[in-house]
Amino acid sequence: VHCLMFTGKSFVLYLCPKNIDDPEFIAKKISDITGISYNSILEKAKKRGYKYQVVNNSLDKETSDKIRELIREHSLDEQIKLTASAKRYYPYNDLCSHALGFVNADGVGIYGLEKTYNNILEGTNGKYITAQNAQSGDMPFQYETYIEDENGYNLVTTVDTYIQYQLELVLRNASIESGAQNRATGIVMNPQNGAIYAMATY
Repeated sequence: VHCLMFTGKSFVLYLCPKNIDDPEFIAKKISDITGISYNSILEKAKKRGYKYQVVNNSLDKETSDKIRELIREHSLDEQIKLTASAKRYYPYNDLCSHALGFVNADGVGIYGLEKTYNNILEGTNGKYITAQNAQSGDMPFQYETYIEDENGYNLVTTVDTYIQYQLELVLRNASIESGAQNRATGIVMNPQNGAIYAMATY
């Protein structure tokens, strides 16, 4: 079985400008860890009128662990936040893309298998639940709750990566050589049980 797609964990890093005491310090530390532009982070950290400013929405676990250590070391819980989110990965790049489909910028499936099975693939992102007083001000940190993320389910197909690659190659060559004006499509199936070994459009 070859994995054509899997959902991995990534992390969203954002700032709470209303709570930041030393924007320069925050920007310098985060820039050193992530490689993100110091000026870009500083600009977000200084936006006092905003409750949240997203710095990066796809940090890997290693980098997010360093950010967590920064938060712990300098007691920055109310200034820097991290939440887990799901991100799709395609080990074979665009192989079988017409059948697999794709997700939008928010990680929601909008075509193909990604769309059909989105509700069971996507899982649940981690999130903070915060409390506010009657004047819409933030309540003390102890009233904040973090709900952990939950992984989505896996989807196993009958697609064979070698057969899929060969079908896509044959369709491409046939379409170019014949001067096809519209498209070339093909399906390779197991005649005994209908299992799809390859499906492509060029």
